[in-house]
Amino acid sequence: MSHRTYKNPPIIEALCEFTFTPTGEWNPTLPEQLHQLIRQDYDGEIRQAKVQIVTTDPENNSVTVQNDIRFQLPTKDATRLVSVGRNTLSINVLKPYEGWTLFRPRIERALRSYYKVAGQRTATRVGVRYINKIVVEYPGANSADYFGFNLSEESALGAKLTNFMKRSEYVAEDQTKILITHATIEPSASGTTEFILDIDTVVDGRALEQIEDILASVETLHTTEGRAFESFLTKKARDVFDGE
Repeated sequence: MSHRTYKNPPIIEALCEFTFTPTGEWNPTLPEQLHQLIRQDYDGEIRQAKVQIVTTDPENNSVTVQNDIRFQLPTKDATRLVSVGRNTLSINVLKPYEGWTLFRPRIERALRSYYKVAGQRTATRVGVRYINKIVVEYPGANSADYFGFNLSEESALGAKLTNFMKRSEYVAEDQTKILITHATIEPSASGTTEFILDIDTVVDGRALEQIEDILASVETLHTTEGRAFESFLTKKARDVFDGE
């Protein structure tokens, strides 16, 4: 199951990210070479962005934070973006989400173009992530009316939960990871209640060398994300999205 089609989908950002094994020195001409191949889709100017990379080592119980530079290849309206780093490639789509039938070809074109300029690479991590913002048109909405679990019943406290942030990590039988962040956020307009449902699906337990294998993982992750998304919703939430 993938995402159903809604008239007002809650997706505010969709992204697919690849991490590759390090190979030699960084090629400073790579961003421009990549841009030449995909300029028809990303007609903005190349820009730089500083990022922090957090690496955890469970065996040594340590966390390493490194500063890095990413080169961003945006569209002129900044709603579509390819980002390339030393060993990373990501493809982002902001609202309005164009649908998987258009987003998936963008992913493939960017990945194949990356291989043309960067050479054969081994992907060690593939991730497909969807960030959803659910807006309810009245204040103080009960999350249990819209999501398939009740975070609002705090009978032990004798009080109503008004704000929350929950992060969960699941591992499927095929070792796919499903990282879910669910929270209330400050409403962008008065008289509303807003929730974030952030679903990140990841494969990082095996090395993938062939583009076809990487793209097959992307398809599987998208299906897994869609199934997770739909499993969280109630009919009332679907009514908000104006679904069938």
